[in-house]
Amino acid sequence: MELVNSRRSPSQRPMLEFIDSGNDLSDALLSTTTGADIMVGPLSRENVDQVMRETTSLPRTVITLNQVSDISPYGVFQFGLSPDEDGRQIANKAFADGYRTASILYPETTWGSRYLAGFSKHWERLGGVTATIAAYPLPGETVTDSQEKKTNRERLTDAVKSVLENSGDFVYVVGKPAKARELRTFLLYYGNFDLPVYISARGYDRRLFAHNTADLRNTWMPAMPINIPDERPEPASATQGEADTTAQDAETAATEALAIQPQSNEPDWAMLTASASQSSGYQSDIISSAVPGWNDIASMPGFDSNYAAYYAMGIDAMILALNSWQLSPDRTIRGSTGLLFSDQDGIIRRHPAWIYYDKDQIKVQPPTVH
Repeated sequence: MELVNSRRSPSQRPMLEFIDSGNDLSDALLSTTTGADIMVGPLSRENVDQVMRETTSLPRTVITLNQVSDISPYGVFQFGLSPDEDGRQIANKAFADGYRTASILYPETTWGSRYLAGFSKHWERLGGVTATIAAYPLPGETVTDSQEKKTNRERLTDAVKSVLENSGDFVYVVGKPAKARELRTFLLYYGNFDLPVYISARGYDRRLFAHNTADLRNTWMPAMPINIPDERPEPASATQGEADTTAQDAETAATEALAIQPQSNEPDWAMLTASASQSSGYQSDIISSAVPGWNDIASMPGFDSNYAAYYAMGIDAMILALNSWQLSPDRTIRGSTGLLFSDQDGIIRRHPAWIYYDKDQIKVQPPTVH
């Protein structure tokens, strides 16, 4: 947030006050009511839920950093990187691409169930049909028992095969980066090379952007613009991605590749977004903010690329605060996580960038307003 503020002229910089709400939210809320025009936060779902119940004591505008409901009280905008929003984006993209029947692979975890629920809810609203839902085991990294590993591998294989037996038009894969790539390789190994796959945003990692791209044949991933390097891979080898490439190899290679340092190059997103939105024919205001790029956040003291999404969220929270008076369904703000707008219920929505993998080709589709 301070990074965004520092890029403005001194006369246009609002005064920022940071209040720790970790111990007692009530005291923090009392502090914000002594003259603040806008409050950004809190972050935890519990605290956001409390804010939603105490709207009479809040500043004029509040931008929370999590989403706990589908409707916000007047003056409150809920902004978060939630599984529900990810599922909504995947559902919108697949439906816009002409698909109507989905199959879903998700991990047997609490967060996996949230991604499943977020996608399913919005997919049904659009009129889509779900052919198969299959859960796969996600054991802890400390599992050493060989029999347990074998059982988990067999269950994973069974989940993939059950999806392929009744795959519908596409498969929605929920998983962390290495696991998502393993699952995609499984689907290639046992199934149809032409079957489209949409991987959840949690499956993207900047360090794997151009890694073993042939294993991601016909695959889409949503991504934050700030987190996409301006690089393209060398052509894949003749054997890369063929049927004899095992899923275990794919997961191991992806895990090892996560040690690679992120690239520093980045596209000109302002130009690409404006061009894409014009070509889509959508007539909307895209408020062009001075959005910090990857190089800006990477130069910050204590930078950790594992938290790139949270840096981006902080940037966009400040951009939303500075443009809060313009938030509406038909006014779009360019942020580091995508194109931002508020729906009619006070929920901040995003149009992300999309990465498409097809063997040795990578195509990046900038955020576009449909």
